[in-house]
Amino acid sequence: MRTILLVDDNPTFCRVWRDLCELEGYHVAEAHNGHKALSMLKHSHTIGLVITDYCMKPMTGYELIRHMRAHDETRSIPIVMLTGTDKAIHDLVAHEGVTVFEKCAKTESVMRAIYDYLPPSPKPVLEAKLERVHTIVHTRYDGFVPRDYGLDGKNALDPIL
Repeated sequence: MRTILLVDDNPTFCRVWRDLCELEGYHVAEAHNGHKALSMLKHSHTIGLVITDYCMKPMTGYELIRHMRAHDETRSIPIVMLTGTDKAIHDLVAHEGVTVFEKCAKTESVMRAIYDYLPPSPKPVLEAKLERVHTIVHTRYDGFVPRDYGLDGKNALDPIL
């Protein structure tokens, strides 16, 4: 499974996005600055998407993007930037092929972009063994009478009623 790398110096922000992504079935790794992110990218071949902030120290999100785009191993990894910076930054990073959202963007919009870049693994289907179908049928003015139907379609309670 491919991993999402969250890069942000705000641990609360990382925790929220980690929880959201993990609920969707993604594996998530965190880096709290650009240098740590580059190290993780260098040593991991499972990272399929980077979500980064712009304003971080000592390396900005833009510097991280430039380093990623300069190396063959990381050039093709998609990047989503979630930032609170002004619109001029949006245009700058868009030229690097980065999808940019405001940090206050709707979660659904950001998740849609994540799905586009890195489709989630199918969630396991719960298998249930169907033995009887149960339904309730209204047969009187003031009450309900249970009807217990087996798989053969016969009502198990018919002889009683």
